[in-house]
Amino acid sequence: GAFVGVLRSARGSDGQTLVNVAQVQEFGKTVVVQLTPKARRFLMMVLREAGIEPSAGGGKGIAVVRIPARPFLRPVFDKLSKDAPARVTRRVGLLLAGDFGLV
Repeated sequence: GAFVGVLRSARGSDGQTLVNVAQVQEFGKTVVVQLTPKARRFLMMVLREAGIEPSAGGGKGIAVVRIPARPFLRPVFDKLSKDAPARVTRRVGLLLAGDFGLV
């Protein structure tokens, strides 16, 4: 048999689990990050360099990051699952008739 997807035990080169990365890619996610003073200064610098004048404080000190869904499994599963019962029935019929797909 074949496995398609990301194993729960899969890890990146840094040792972090990859299953969460796959889940975020598949479904998207909104992440709220508390900005440290250093991160806030960096963000203000980047905004200024981009020609955007940051507002004069008063913010909540958070950044909201919206990661859009980029499904890589669901479209294939949805497409193939529609015909799955017919394909299974056909294949079982071939197997019962002695056709094991060996050439």
